[in-house]
Amino acid sequence: MIAVANAGYRAIAFDFRGYGLSQQPAEPEKETMYDLVHEIVGLLDALNITKVRLAVPQCTCFMNISVSCV
Repeated sequence: MIAVANAGYRAIAFDFRGYGLSQQPAEPEKETMYDLVHEIVGLLDALNITKVRLAVPQCTCFMNISVSCV
């Protein structure tokens, strides 16, 4: 995160629902990767961010393709 910020980018660490300090979804067994993608898009919309480069340590390929298509 520090290296990204030092390179001139805005670095945001997103905590998916149910991980870290966030609350579990009401029915976690029904959550899909598409739900996670929509949460990322919702965060970007709330922050008024229209252009983004994603760095996701796990499931990177799926997330990058999905978010770029939303």
